[in-house]
Amino acid sequence: MKKMILVMAVTVMAFTQSIAQNKADSTQGYWVIESNVKTPKLNTVKFYNDNNHLVYQETVNAKIKLSDKRVQKALNKILMVMVNQRRYTADQELISIYLAKQ
Repeated sequence: MKKMILVMAVTVMAFTQSIAQNKADSTQGYWVIESNVKTPKLNTVKFYNDNNHLVYQETVNAKIKLSDKRVQKALNKILMVMVNQRRYTADQELISIYLAKQ
């Protein structure tokens, strides 16, 4: 009887934690920067939604400084726009235009 109550308690706790993780993990998506050691000034920035589907991709002919907070904020703003439109968009040079303004 004690084992059955213990098993049920553990099952309920695991179930409630998994539900909480799903709600907490429902972020707005993420971005990834791909680069190559041989061509450091050629970067590909990809934006994905929360379902891991590619929503936007751009190849930038400049070095992207990830340590700069303004660059991170710019990438996050573009991510929000791209995720909210809910479809794939062709290369519009959004990142290149924004980085040129700075």
